[in-house]
Amino acid sequence: MRLGRDGAESTLANALSKHRSFALTLQRAQQVVAELAAVVQGWRAHFKRLGVGKQDLALLGHHMDRPFLREQREDALLSRYSSCKD
Repeated sequence: MRLGRDGAESTLANALSKHRSFALTLQRAQQVVAELAAVVQGWRAHFKRLGVGKQDLALLGHHMDRPFLREQREDALLSRYSSCKD
């Protein structure tokens, strides 16, 4: 499945390359990505509040916080995706 200008590459930068497909300006698409990254960044605290156990949190953390995804979230929060060309 083609995601952006780089085909199926699963990166936020690639998704942002097709912002027009969602009727968004690049600036608004970057804002949406940052908003979503902020929500996802708090996943562990949210799940703890809901009573998810330590073992399940560890298992989820293995996927949610793997470097590739965590780094993209942190970049989005710091608005590093502004390098995408409109």
